[in-house]
Amino acid sequence: MPSPLKVSLSEEEREELIELRKNYSDYRCERALMILMNDEGKTAPQIADILKRHPHTVRDQIKAYKENGIKGLERDYSPGRPSNLREKAVEKVKEWIEHSPKEYGYSQNIWKKDLLVEQFKKETGEDISNRTMNRALNEAGYSYKTPQKTVPEKAPSKEEKIDRLKELFEGIEDFAKEDDTEIIMIDETHFSTEPYNHSSWLKRGEHFFPKHSDKKGEPNYFWRLESEEREILLEERQKR
Repeated sequence: MPSPLKVSLSEEEREELIELRKNYSDYRCERALMILMNDEGKTAPQIADILKRHPHTVRDQIKAYKENGIKGLERDYSPGRPSNLREKAVEKVKEWIEHSPKEYGYSQNIWKKDLLVEQFKKETGEDISNRTMNRALNEAGYSYKTPQKTVPEKAPSKEEKIDRLKELFEGIEDFAKEDDTEIIMIDETHFSTEPYNHSSWLKRGEHFFPKHSDKKGEPNYFWRLESEEREILLEERQKR
């Protein structure tokens, strides 16, 4: 009877598999879990029973990892036959993503996958699929992230906002005493002074950092109502 398959992970290999599980939610996540469970002492049949897989499937993954390391967990990994197209894309995206797409003649300022595919065709003359480009990006250490909105560094406090509202109300009361006053309320639910957050490819482990400009702006019209010959200025703001 053959001895059961068993991997013995170093601390570095274990961390690599844990990191893989954090960054992916596809088949690689489960395969990495099989290896981690085997390292902890569980046999292929035990792992198969827990994950509801066939024991042969688990044995194949353990064997692939023992022979080829983490690359052996790839779905179509074949030792000795690396994808030249993917390898070329890995090197290219490392170069491109360090620069803005505008430097390459595009109007966009962030890299999307389809734009990288277009740039690859433009520079190499070769076609590459979205799937291969996605694998190249992951292999190069990039992940697709969406920045979270943050409070500007010089945002007013709650108390400052309340004080400002009091000033506005007092101003309204002052000119209401002198003339007829018409108060207009507008629901601004569908309006925003902030641009949408755009997702982008970033080095794994890196995060978006807020960028605030100290440049002093000049007042300009933010919003106004116009009706026939009547114009109502609602607010002025500073450009950023």
